Amino acid sequence: MRLRTPVGLSFTLAAVVLITCSCETVPRAFAPGADRVKFTQNATDVAGCKVVGNVSSAPGLDREDILRNRTVGLDGNTVFLTSLFEGVAYRCP
Repeated sequence: MRLRTPVGLSFTLAAVVLITCSCETVPRAFAPGADRVKFTQNATDVAGCKVVGNVSSAPGLDREDILRNRTVGLDGNTVFLTSLFEGVAYRCP
């Protein structure tokens, strides 16, 4: 069994730290208007609204960002959440 050198371990540790830090500092990418999209699980909140489509995202840190962007892409401004990663996009007055 070969022992690792302290220099090799230092480089490995530095690489892990850089990768971890760079993942957390990625800026959010919002479509114009996506920051104003509202989320609800209350059906009365969307009672007077028009359905514009279904939206979904994969599990991940930017789940809400994806739902916001997809809702704006459908000309919606509200998401009625049907599960943690899916919902119905609405255009509300």
